Formats: sequence, C-alpha cells, structure tokens
Amino acid sequence: MAADVKGQNNCRLVIHDRPSGLKFLVDTGADISVVPPSSAERCKPKSLLNLLAANSTKINTYGTGNLSLNIGLRRIFPWSFIIADVSRPILGADFLTHYGIIIDLKSKCLKDQQTTLTSTGKISTDNTPSITALKLSLNFNDLIREYNDVFDDVERSPIKIQSHNVTHVIQAKGPPVGAKARRLASDKLIAAKQEFQNLIHKGICSPSTSCWASPLVMVKKSDGSWRPYGDYRALNAQTIPDKYPIRHIHDFTSYLHRKTVFTTLDLKRACHQVPMHEEDKQKTAIITPFGLFQFNFMTFGLRNAAQTMQRLMDNALQGLDFCFVYIDDLLIASSSLEEHLDHLKHVFDRLRKFGLVLNRDKCVFAV
Repeated sequence: MAADVKGQNNCRLVIHDRPSGLKFLVDTGADISVVPPSSAERCKPKSLLNLLAANSTKINTYGTGNLSLNIGLRRIFPWSFIIADVSRPILGADFLTHYGIIIDLKSKCLKDQQTTLTSTGKISTDNTPSITALKLSLNFNDLIREYNDVFDDVERSPIKIQSHNVTHVIQAKGPPVGAKARRLASDKLIAAKQEFQNLIHKGICSPSTSCWASPLVMVKKSDGSWRPYGDYRALNAQTIPDKYPIRHIHDFTSYLHRKTVFTTLDLKRACHQVPMHEEDKQKTAIITPFGLFQFNFMTFGLRNAAQTMQRLMDNALQGLDFCFVYIDDLLIASSSLEEHLDHLKHVFDRLRKFGLVLNRDKCVFAV
C-alpha cells in the first residue's frame, strides 16, 4: 500500500463524528479512509500494510480499527479504518462511495443520497496529504466489506438463525433445583428488567413455566452499569461434565515459525450463538422478582459451555490448519500478505456457512 502526498492547500470539508469526538477531513482525493493511532495502538506491532509518502518516506500503520460514525445524517455508518501515522482522521473515497455520500463545498455539507438528508460541516484549507492505495490494500478492505454479513450487529438486531447443528446439552443428575426470587435494589431491578426485555426481543430467552429455577445475580460492568446473570452453581453441581478437549495454546506455537502476518478474530456474544438443546431449555430458567425466564440459546455461567463452544468452532474450521481456535477466539497466521488474504477468505467462508458472527470491535487485522 502506498500514499501519494499531494501538497495542495485545497479547500476541504471537515465533519464531526459525535460518538468519538473526532473531526474527519472529507477528501475525495484519498482512496482510503484512515485514522491516527492512539498512544496504546502506537505501541502495538506495526502492520505490513505500509504507506509511502511521495518522497518515499515510510508512514507506519497499525492494522485496522472499526468505528460506527454518527455524522448528523440520522443513521450509523460502520467502517473499518486503516490506523496510520497521519496527523488527522480522513474520510476517503472508499467510505463516500460505499455509502453514497456527496460533498457540497458551496453549502459546506455532506448529502446522503439514500435519505437526501444533509449534514453541515466546516471548510478547511488543511494541507493533510491525500492517500492513494495500491490494489493489494484495496483487496484487503474489499474483503472485509464483502463479508459484512459476518460482522452483523447482534447487539441491536434479533439474533440470526444459525446453520450449524451444535446445541448445548445439560445432562443433570438428581431432582430439579429451585430457588426463591432475590430482592433487588431499584437500580439493579430497572437494569434487570431492561436486559430481559432486550433478550426476549432478540429471542435469546422467553417466559418460562419450568420446575427448575436458578436465582438471579447482578454483576457490575466496567462502565458502572449492571448485567444480569444466572447463579447456576446448584445446577452445575448436578451437571455431568463434558470431556471434550479445550485446545492448549502451546500446541499452536510450533506452527508459528516463519509466520509474519496475523489476524485475531472474536465472536460476538459467543454463547448466544449456540442454541440450547430443546429438552434442556427449562433447566436454564432464572427466577426474578418480575417473572421466570428460560434461555433458548446458551447463556453465561453454565457448566460445559466452553466445551460446547470449542466443539462448534472445531467443526466449523476443521481442516484450516492456519487458524488456531481457543473457545471463541481465533488466531490466523500466514507467511505473506497475499497468503493471509486467502486464509481470511477461507475462514470467513466457513463462518458464513455456519451462521457465526464476529465482533468488529475486538478483531485485529493483518498485524
């Protein structure tokens, strides 16, 4: 990948992304969209996708970063940006073309062809150089966009139907476990109701008449909000262990010799991509102050969940020796960028075939 520095002080539009606070220079002369690295990203290994200035000065890159832009056009624009040593973020022709965005410098605005809405920005005479990408880098970005369905937003949409046949089975010994509903403080109660309403909307759980009942426990997340989980200790004590082997990281290190390009992939809420065995849904029931709910998909805290996930991923990626799977985390290692593009295509094909979805925010490409 190379960059052609065009040292011209042309008037260009600057648009503000509300979630990130970044001010993007909108440049039709730039083939690709880039963002500068954070201090933490600058400490990461440099990517093989290098940019070159017109004077052959090397511009380091650090893989890709996924952002969902809100630029005042009443819809969200997810995009995979190249993280590069540039002075400011740039929205290039790849982004503008993909979403049908038109620049109107006279009116100082962007126009969305899909909705005909406009977003006003500011005019700048910034001399940040435009970026020209060679075919290889375009192939890489085009590959990610070609498999955009593999990066569906599970958080916002009803969960998609999986095409794999792996289900989570609970073989329990002994009578059904039962518990009484635990009282919750007002903030925890509100959070629990909202989350269960969301889970029901997605089809992940549903109201239950089960004779099984595990208590609800609220866990504080890093952002200070609350997330409900089932306290499945009593159920797990009765569950017969699944002996399916979990992969060991040392088994893969010998394969990494002479590998130079790496991608890590992470499934989006991996548990919720595995259906529960029909007869065992009732065993997942959680009792709350506002009702009893059972899960249609595997949920957090169940015994043997890791083994079920490993079994699914081994089935999905069987025969792809360049891809190492540890439960729901994938590492792809290749000897060259060209080979890596081919490897990614094979992995994405398998994930698409099995109906599995990745978490864009936790994937790191081609470092």
